[in-house]
Amino acid sequence: MAAVVPKGEGAGLPFSLRIPEKLLARVDACAKRTGNSRTNAFLHLLRFALAQDEAEAAEAEQLEQQHKTKKSA
Repeated sequence: MAAVVPKGEGAGLPFSLRIPEKLLARVDACAKRTGNSRTNAFLHLLRFALAQDEAEAAEAEQLEQQHKTKKSA
């Protein structure tokens, strides 16, 4: 099983939050399906969501720059 905090990411910090039971059930199902702990499932899902957000932000910035370039031409 993968480490909870991969090498190079520093020490893990305790974190607490309330989430809807149905969402937690989905995370638990993902953890079970992949053979990971709940914590690792949360980490993988959070990393994926952040990567998607960063990619979408970069794409939006690129489209905005293209739009500005077309306007000034």
